[in-house]
This record gives sequence, structure tokens and C-alpha cells, in this order.
Amino acid sequence: MSGTARSFVLLLCGVFMVVEYYFAEPSWTGMMIGAAAALAVISFIFYLMYSSIITNYGYKKPVPKKGGTGYDETLILGGREFRPEAEEERKKLGVDPQTLLEGKTFKVDLLWDRANLSWVRTRALLYFTVMLALGTSALTMAGFATQVILTKRAAAAVVKTSDSPGLEDKPASNQ
Repeated sequence: MSGTARSFVLLLCGVFMVVEYYFAEPSWTGMMIGAAAALAVISFIFYLMYSSIITNYGYKKPVPKKGGTGYDETLILGGREFRPEAEEERKKLGVDPQTLLEGKTFKVDLLWDRANLSWVRTRALLYFTVMLALGTSALTMAGFATQVILTKRAAAAVVKTSDSPGLEDKPASNQ
């Protein structure tokens, strides 16, 4: 996942957390628990969709280990449909897509056009982003619901310096 995609997922998670914090109060706990369970199930469905994309369109590329002692494998994504000439070559050679990709020194552009590569990558990123954002949201919501149930107070009411002596402002020490 690129840095931009990672930042976007973190942004979504942060927004969901703030909204959940705002609604974390005793009158909403039942709905929060139900929503957390629903989000967890939906997150799992998106995990299965992500896993399916990786299984169907993912290929293993060997990458030399640091120090030159063997190889690790990294995942690269192929495209949805081969270029016509690549499909013809695959059939003529009678090889699987992994072997054909190895023969092309893992240059995916030789086997798939950009639209087919983009179709796979976009879906993989979408499924992964939704899975992560909803899973994190489900966990956060369950945590806030638990806090509200245990304290019998809204989450925002618990975090006040008057209620939490450890949070009181103390003068900074000059060291």
C-alpha cells in the first residue's frame, strides 16, 4: 500500500473514531454494539473480497535477500485479462500465468494493458481500505461502548480533568 493510500486509511479511521467518540453515551450503547458487530461482519466480507483479488490476480516475484543469501517473495498484481498476444503466447507455450510472467522478467506491462492492471489494483486497494477502515471502526466502537457501559457515562464525560486527577495541568519542571 502506498504512503498516500495509508494516509487516507488513517484519515478515515480518525474521522470514524471522532464520530464514534461523540455518540458514545449510555442511550446509544445497544446501537453501538450492534453497529460494531455489523461493521466487523462487513469488514470480514471485504477481507474475503480482497483475498479473492490477491488469489486470482497476485503473482510471486522473487526478490534477493539482503546479504545475498537466498530470496524472499513479494506479491505483484497482474491484470484482469491478458493482452491478445500474451494470451496467444501463453496458449502456444502451454504455461500458467505465473510461468509466463517469470519469462517476461516480471514486466507486467508486457502481459496486461494499463486498464486491466488498473482494474485489479483499484479493487484490491478499495477492498483493503474498506476492510481496514471498517475493522478499525468496529474495534473502536466496541471499545467506546464498553467504556460507556462500565462507567455508565458518556465517553466525553469521563475525560475531564476534574474527574481524572492524573490529567490535571501541572507546571512544567525546568530541567
